[in-house]
Amino acid sequence: MKRSLALPALLLATAALSLAVPAAAEVTCGTYLSRPADGGAQASLGEKVRIVVFHNVTQLNAEQGGRYDGPAGNCGGTVTVLPDGSAQAAGACTVMDGDGDVAIYQFLHLPGEQRGNFHRAGGTGKFAQDFRTGWYEQTTQQENGANGIWGGDDIAICQ
Repeated sequence: MKRSLALPALLLATAALSLAVPAAAEVTCGTYLSRPADGGAQASLGEKVRIVVFHNVTQLNAEQGGRYDGPAGNCGGTVTVLPDGSAQAAGACTVMDGDGDVAIYQFLHLPGEQRGNFHRAGGTGKFAQDFRTGWYEQTTQQENGANGIWGGDDIAICQ
């Protein structure tokens, strides 16, 4: 095949393959509420980068009910504000449900991305063997905290 036709042929083949394989159905599981708690600090790295250490109280809610409807607890981490105003957030959450079972999460939100990602890191009781990943997206910011939605690639992340 001539070199000039190789790239268009590859693009057509890739497009045909993507049409043949259905994409995973993304789902929104529910909402979260996050409010500032005691603790936290701000610092600077030089004059251009600001670091915010935060401590929030967070509650998860799931639209379909299930084990992720209602757990609440603490999240902590850092937000690094870069010179261009973009920010990266990273941290962990530990939440407990009404039965006393604990779920542990790590999260990362990269600069310029609308959504962050979380990774469940097990916990106790009904959460002990949950190591799935999903996404979260802040939908509103108020003076007293933030609200958002969360979900994943399939309904299993919600349950």
